[in-house]
Amino acid sequence: MQRTVREIEAMSERLEASGMPQQESRAVIAAIANSIEKFAVTPERLRAEFERNNELLWKRIDERFSEVDARFESTEVAADARFKSVEGRLDRIESLLEKMLGWMVTFFVTFIVGLMGLFGTLVAGIWPLA
Repeated sequence: MQRTVREIEAMSERLEASGMPQQESRAVIAAIANSIEKFAVTPERLRAEFERNNELLWKRIDERFSEVDARFESTEVAADARFKSVEGRLDRIESLLEKMLGWMVTFFVTFIVGLMGLFGTLVAGIWPLA
């Protein structure tokens, strides 16, 4: 900022040296100084603007995460319902497989006992072969 002030002073001296009246020169310098004061970017202005933007950014991020959380919660309920449905189906399939296994064991035991009985009658000679 000090450099800018020195440049304005040097410009004022050059304007006066070129023949411009001192009042006009000071008016031009005052206008330039006013513009610099209003539109200059100072560290304080930058800090304030960055803080404001940072607050807006975090607010926006919080809003987006709230939306995402809401979506996850709604899909989580639906996913839980689907998993419970799948678990129920798997439980039914498991019970059917257990019943089928039981019937298969019963069938094979009966079949083996029948073969053993047939083999026993053949060995004992109870059933004559023709």
